[in-house]
Amino acid sequence: MNEIQVRKELVHTLEEWGVNDLSKKHHADFRSRVLREGVAQFRKTSRSATFEHLRHERFPKDYEEAIRHFMTCELESAEEIFRYSCIDRLDDVYDVPSFAPYFRVYSRSDPTKVFGYRIRPAFSSIPKSRLDPFVRFRFRFSGLKVSESIWQHWFLGSDAAALGMIFEAILASHAIHNEACFECKSRNSLRWNGGWESSWMDLVCTFCNSTCEIKTKASMEKCETVFEHSNLRGGLYANYWKHRNAIRDKHQKMFLVILPREWTLGRNGKRIRPVSCVEIDSVSPELVPSCFLPEQLPPGLNPKQREQYENLSIRGRVVLKASTKAKWFDLEKWEPPIDYGIIMEELFIARYSRKEFDRIETMFCGSEDEDESGDCIVNDQTQTQEQPESTVSQKEALLEKLKDAESVENWEDRSDCSV
Repeated sequence: MNEIQVRKELVHTLEEWGVNDLSKKHHADFRSRVLREGVAQFRKTSRSATFEHLRHERFPKDYEEAIRHFMTCELESAEEIFRYSCIDRLDDVYDVPSFAPYFRVYSRSDPTKVFGYRIRPAFSSIPKSRLDPFVRFRFRFSGLKVSESIWQHWFLGSDAAALGMIFEAILASHAIHNEACFECKSRNSLRWNGGWESSWMDLVCTFCNSTCEIKTKASMEKCETVFEHSNLRGGLYANYWKHRNAIRDKHQKMFLVILPREWTLGRNGKRIRPVSCVEIDSVSPELVPSCFLPEQLPPGLNPKQREQYENLSIRGRVVLKASTKAKWFDLEKWEPPIDYGIIMEELFIARYSRKEFDRIETMFCGSEDEDESGDCIVNDQTQTQEQPESTVSQKEALLEKLKDAESVENWEDRSDCSV
């Protein structure tokens, strides 16, 4: 991919969101900003694309300890994350998904040439003025303390996000201690490099420096759909090119590792989850709802959060080399299911205190009349806050989902929280 192709992709994704009326100042200004920042993110590079410093890192072999280690790392890095909720105004009246209302139409004679754009059927009855993303989305900035924000994210967050963490931790533990590198076949060379700042490099090989981005899908059918279309949404666009541009060895590759959360029966009759690997060809830019954050900064941001806010969080659309797809290994179904809720509670109390845990639990779940004070809501004067379910019921429900390995799809790509 070159800069000309990057600009074309940025224009396409702007058109898909309907940001194309240059007579409107905010459309013209945003278009200029997207083109400027998108190209700048494409040019980013890091100092090194090697991972010798991780050779002495150790990742737990026991699955429960692996999950504990994974969650500890998230807890330590979570204090730097700027969190907010993206609210789709169309949900108040229409039952539509939170993605772009238009799609590309390709030429029949040249499947690579975009012929035009059409509105998705789900949005066809909605007035065009309401589809404008600057009207459609509003953002709710958390005024909570760090401990309160983490507690809310862990114990009242989406089921799919927690399940995604669990499966990623278990896959990483198994691969590191039992499997050879998919690319160079070296053993004892895989290391975990996960974390919210390390997208595209969840697993790395310290011998050949190849990297693996781990994705989980709800079922085998969902995994096959990814391979069939040879693309899916990945992590931050800037992070991918920062690493890709630092690569000097043409043999150093980047892979996508896909794990179904549903188990199937293997040839020996055991319950397994087949893990597949495919080489990443390139990553193109894609706008998501969080890109339409208002320019006005919310109060109380630290320098790290301010940087996250001011930079466009353009997502990467992964383009795969379909011909390189191959099975890597089978991950056997573990028994019994792990109660991750207990682990989360223990880690939270160890970092803060039991008193703080109980205080926050009461704040969120103790009274139907309580709501979250101190939040800043952009583009809306009033906001009705629904009372969340109790923590116990959340844990029980999610543990049941873990037993059957059924959960919300694309948990990493949800737009209700920035990364």
